[in-house]
Amino acid sequence: MIPHEVRRTFALAVVAFAAIAPSAVIAAEVTPGSTVVSRMTDERILESSGLAYSVKYPNLAYTMNDSKNRAVVYAVQISTGRVVGQVDLEDFDLKDPESIAVDRQGRLWLGDLGDNDGDRDDASILVFDEPGSGTNEPRTVQRFPVEFQDGQENVEAMMIYPSTRQVFLINKTESGAGTLFVLPPSLRDGEENLATDLRRPMPTRVSDAAFTPDGRFALVKTASGVVGYDVKTWKPVTSFQTPGLDKGESLTVEPGGRSILIGSEGEDSPIVRVTLPSALAPAGAATNAAPSSGGSTALPPLAPTAPNITPAEPANVTIPTLVVLGGLGIIAAAAVAVRGVRRRQRIVQRHRRMAEHGRG
Repeated sequence: MIPHEVRRTFALAVVAFAAIAPSAVIAAEVTPGSTVVSRMTDERILESSGLAYSVKYPNLAYTMNDSKNRAVVYAVQISTGRVVGQVDLEDFDLKDPESIAVDRQGRLWLGDLGDNDGDRDDASILVFDEPGSGTNEPRTVQRFPVEFQDGQENVEAMMIYPSTRQVFLINKTESGAGTLFVLPPSLRDGEENLATDLRRPMPTRVSDAAFTPDGRFALVKTASGVVGYDVKTWKPVTSFQTPGLDKGESLTVEPGGRSILIGSEGEDSPIVRVTLPSALAPAGAATNAAPSSGGSTALPPLAPTAPNITPAEPANVTIPTLVVLGGLGIIAAAAVAVRGVRRRQRIVQRHRRMAEHGRG
């Protein structure tokens, strides 16, 4: 049995630990409602690694396969999952396209930024007008080479800020925190564009991300769910799970900002609509209902303020450090309590022996 003093000390240590590291835990809301809207049954789409809602064409989204597949962007009818158009990008020698987005002006951004093997030096982003349905060739394509200060990163998440079109990237890590990067406000076609580390820790195994249409939140897709960040502080405000998708890699926000669509790798991969939790509701929204697939593509007003893109000062003590220190503190406190109890027990036993000796 654990002595009362030890239990009490251990409890106090736990309380103290929770007090010093509250930000190490993100409170997860109850899983929002989710619905399988359709399935992408086209045999050409086997490793869908990106999803982007059109701003020009109702009920349309774009996707593409990742590395080791033909470089094609497919236009998919959301309500049916049927491929209704495609753009061939074979001439651009893409290596590992992992992310796709459409900005407010109807420009499609394709991030050829993946690097699973860690041996690339030619990451880039292609930008062209979104094609819509039918077989199309992009008329004008801009290519923006991307470089990172510490060498190439494996990036699967690319976000385009709604009002400024500034590009934010998140690398994918198998362990430890991911990194949030930002590219310059004005990208240079054909020249290296340096990604700046914003020193905001991101989750592990990030596979996609997107801003809400009003620009207030960034939604980051992980292996098990989605984390929502306030872009003014880049601190998490909520998280929720996305069940039923073993390889759910892609995320796009639907018009109105009340729901998201999540795509998945594999054959007959589903497109799943997930209602966003109340903490991520658009400003002034009365309800959190999901729109219909064929609804209006009208977008809310531009965000009044841009996201915080000032690199954070390096912290002397990080959250993982606090976790370790807190754990060590609990162990040390328990050890001290055990030693104190044992010392008191030895004193009591010595006095008892002395009293028995006196009676003898």
